Amino acid sequence: MDEKEQKVHRDIAKYGWHAVSVFEKGEAPDFQYSIGFQRTFNHPEILIFGLEVDVMHGMLDRIAHGLRAGQRYDLGIAAADILVGYSCLFRPIPKNRFRDYFGWALWYYADESFAALQCIWPDLSGRFPWDPDASDEVRRREPILHPG
Repeated sequence: MDEKEQKVHRDIAKYGWHAVSVFEKGEAPDFQYSIGFQRTFNHPEILIFGLEVDVMHGMLDRIAHGLRAGQRYDLGIAAADILVGYSCLFRPIPKNRFRDYFGWALWYYADESFAALQCIWPDLSGRFPWDPDASDEVRRREPILHPG
């Protein structure tokens, strides 16, 4: 294994998870996702779009703390423990989107199946990207991967 691969394994052994940041070029938003939630906590991996890297990492870290405490994040659950003053929602990510977004997780899990959820954050007015009054900027920064 090279140094990057070793770091993934070291982080998961030490913290239970590892964060992967992806910096897109052009109009596509940056994103970050977890590796290790499935193996460590028996919980789907989490992907977050469109915020500052430190904010997305902090959100994943708070989710990891919640998982350690027995919290589950799932479809239909409004989680108020991730962003101060706002609730986040979760939607499943279809397996046919994994190659586009979960390269390192696909490497880590190899042939082992894993699930993934998108953590969806609201704008400062509490509107989610599907809200008719949400701004085009929020919709651009946070594409929704689940079809419907």
